[in-house]
Amino acid sequence: MKTPGPLDQAMKRRASAMEAYNPVPEWLPKILDAVVWDFDKTILRIHAYGSRISEEAVAQRDLRSDFADLDFFDKLVHRLVEAKI
Repeated sequence: MKTPGPLDQAMKRRASAMEAYNPVPEWLPKILDAVVWDFDKTILRIHAYGSRISEEAVAQRDLRSDFADLDFFDKLVHRLVEAKI
């Protein structure tokens, strides 16, 4: 078994911190009803529309390399759903 290196340890600490992190403040659901996402070159590192990436192709892609911060985006979406936004 491989001994975890510094990068592995850092990723584990980040994952643990993200678990407890809530990027949606308590007051936000009181003033926000919906969220509109702009994925190309913002949430994503790539220009998906310009690259003509199809819905079917998304499942085959490495999302970790496509997303600017997949862990944060995943946590944010889950917290927004929990807050009923």
